[in-house]
Amino acid sequence: MNRKILLILVAIWLIIVFIFSNQNIKDSGNLSNIFVNDFLAQKFGRDNIGNLVRKSAHFIIYLIGGIIVYKFFNTFDISTKRKLVYSFIFIILYACSDELHQYFVEGRGARITDVVIDTCGSIMGVILNITILNKIFRKT
Repeated sequence: MNRKILLILVAIWLIIVFIFSNQNIKDSGNLSNIFVNDFLAQKFGRDNIGNLVRKSAHFIIYLIGGIIVYKFFNTFDISTKRKLVYSFIFIILYACSDELHQYFVEGRGARITDVVIDTCGSIMGVILNITILNKIFRKT
């Protein structure tokens, strides 16, 4: 994939994370509750489902980020080790800045556990990219 397109995808991903992080606690909760009330609560009950949905959203959005950011660094002629290091540094710094941003949004807070969840999601995205996605797209 073209480096410019990947850079645009990285920028779009960064903006999406920023927009979600900029929601106050009421709006963020309402977004989570749409999914919780319409699907999960009916299947599994309401206990702790909302928190699970929010933490899963952190993991998934950073999984997507891990894929995109690694693909971007993969367009450079550098070692795989450097691609991994640069990808993880970029994602971890963005996860930290995302939590700092949330600290200043009404009703939100900064949590180190969210940075850990974000980092785990991005690691999974990079692993998926290296082990599965690269093999799929090489064959087509």
